[in-house]
Amino acid sequence: MINIKIHAELGRKLDMDCARLREELTQRQQQIRSLEASFATLSSHMTVGEAREEIEKLEDEIQRMEKELGEAQGQASSSHEATTEGGQLDKDTLEKKYNLYMAAYRKRKRICTEMIEHIMEGYPKSKSQLLEDIGVETDEAVGFKLKEN
Repeated sequence: MINIKIHAELGRKLDMDCARLREELTQRQQQIRSLEASFATLSSHMTVGEAREEIEKLEDEIQRMEKELGEAQGQASSSHEATTEGGQLDKDTLEKKYNLYMAAYRKRKRICTEMIEHIMEGYPKSKSQLLEDIGVETDEAVGFKLKEN
């Protein structure tokens, strides 16, 4: 009789341990699924190195565009002196160029902003700290404003 009670108690204790371990296993599996989802999200974003490369490419393109703009402004001032028919520039051509440059500027700014926002999703510090760490100066920080038509 004593053996039966001992075996019954041992059986209940083992059942309780099994239930506890099953619950722990379920929790661990949920943690694993959550971490795998986080990993998949993070691995789909750009790395800091890739973002830096993209920023360098964009900076090079900005410099090239600024050079072209300077040349275009130089040509515009020289053509202004040499214009005929009342001394007016071809306004339509200038507006098209201006709109083209503005569209390119806005596109590049949007791309840079999106890249920084994607990096921020996995970055533990503030946005201003990220910008400082990667050496990016925003238009607002340097006081740059666009003049609209």
